[in-house]
Amino acid sequence: MSTCNTQATSVHVAADCATWPPADRERWIAVFDPASGSSRKPWVRQTQYQNAGVYSRYLACAARHGLPGEVHPDSLRAFIQECQAGGCSAITISGYCWAIWKVLRLVRPEARSGLQWLLDTCCTLDAVAKQTLKRGAHRKVDSADLIVAGERLIAEARELAGIGGDAVPALLKQRLEGLPLSFRPTWRAIQAFRDGLFLLVGAYAPERRRALATISIEQIDLKTCCIIFEPHQTKTKKRSIQLLPGFVVDLIVEWLWLWRAQYAPNHPMLWIAKGGQAATAETLYAAMVEATERTLGFKVTPHDFRDAAATLVVEEAPQRSRLASILLGHASETMTRNYTEQANQILASRALAATIGRTAKATARKVRAGTRSTVALHPRSRRKRRA
Repeated sequence: MSTCNTQATSVHVAADCATWPPADRERWIAVFDPASGSSRKPWVRQTQYQNAGVYSRYLACAARHGLPGEVHPDSLRAFIQECQAGGCSAITISGYCWAIWKVLRLVRPEARSGLQWLLDTCCTLDAVAKQTLKRGAHRKVDSADLIVAGERLIAEARELAGIGGDAVPALLKQRLEGLPLSFRPTWRAIQAFRDGLFLLVGAYAPERRRALATISIEQIDLKTCCIIFEPHQTKTKKRSIQLLPGFVVDLIVEWLWLWRAQYAPNHPMLWIAKGGQAATAETLYAAMVEATERTLGFKVTPHDFRDAAATLVVEEAPQRSRLASILLGHASETMTRNYTEQANQILASRALAATIGRTAKATARKVRAGTRSTVALHPRSRRKRRA
């Protein structure tokens, strides 16, 4: 992940507001510049970067359409229409408008009373967004699918390297004893193993992409089979401990000693890119999209790992839906209700499919009972109809 949205420096803060009106720029820098003297900032660096980026896009849109640079209903309308034309969902557009409101409330506190129309617009868009399904809600991955995909990729990696699973213990023993190995996998095989292991870790430890992408070897406790995520890695700034099953820990050991070691990387990060350098969050995101589309037939992003885990928990134990909040570290239960509704939709779709199946069988029985037609009695028969 690039440092522009993780490290609050004077250069990054100034870059956030480089295209803004002078008054807005000065106040933004006064609030967030680390050299300003105030140690407590209203937003963390990632929130600064995201909200400032939306406001910059809004100003650029207004300039392209020759509309007032000040926040104006016509300018906001043009911005919303541009977002819709670009394929943004109602949920995304609502978030963008809230970001504009938050920035203005921060840099123009004296104009807050005159921006009631903007607040009303945000509330209206929010109400519409809550009635709109998230993009891709019709296609939600299951945790079991992630595990199957991960195991397929690992099997593919071993096949490309010309080894079987039963040969791994002997190779690990040779590696620990310092003996030379004839095991020299290509980068394609190493990448397949890495992607498969990332899917397995993400399925059992559903943290956000930033946390998963920045796992270091020191965070993995092999004895207790868990990964300890530090506060700076999590969105909630709280320490998180995720347990892993034994076979995933075994695969991590195999990755460290046989696959990752091929490049002898001089950094402590768990994931590597081609050449041995630490893999960035963007690299892993693209790799997961490509790998899942190839193995599952549709794209899955690292954030979908959390959707899969939460939905599975709520679906299998609806009476204990609070477990989803605990699992994902949600501060409120509002997000949990989203997953509860989604799980109910899945259960309803399964009930519908079962009903359709029963109806189809009943209809077929009635047809067979009332006719002697060969085609009706044996619909799958290869016997050709007579002319």
